[in-house]
Amino acid sequence: MNPIDFFANGKKYTLEQQPVGDYVDGKWNNDINGTGTTDIEITASVQPKVENEQVQDLTSGQRKRARIVVFTETAINLIDEAAGKKGDVLQYKGRRYEAQKSKDFTEWELIHYEVEFQLIENDET
Repeated sequence: MNPIDFFANGKKYTLEQQPVGDYVDGKWNNDINGTGTTDIEITASVQPKVENEQVQDLTSGQRKRARIVVFTETAINLIDEAAGKKGDVLQYKGRRYEAQKSKDFTEWELIHYEVEFQLIENDET
């Protein structure tokens, strides 16, 4: 398969991009321009996080929340709880998942990101 064609037939998903944030007086401000989130459409491949990987990877308080792995050419904003920064949110199968961590493969032949998302708590049933 030609690497350029990898995402050509991918599915479309809605991503809630977080607004431009910055530090103001030493404190993180999630929306310095007052624009709020922006919905964009991305092309991606979404895969479930394997159960035993999920358990090994999480602190005990987070083990019950579902996780997915997303492969996309779109750069994703990650959560930074220490700074109070929200991550981008992916809408998948009627649920919302927040971006937790990412691997950058933009230096490789198949330019993409591998991003792990976690189900947002108040969206769980």
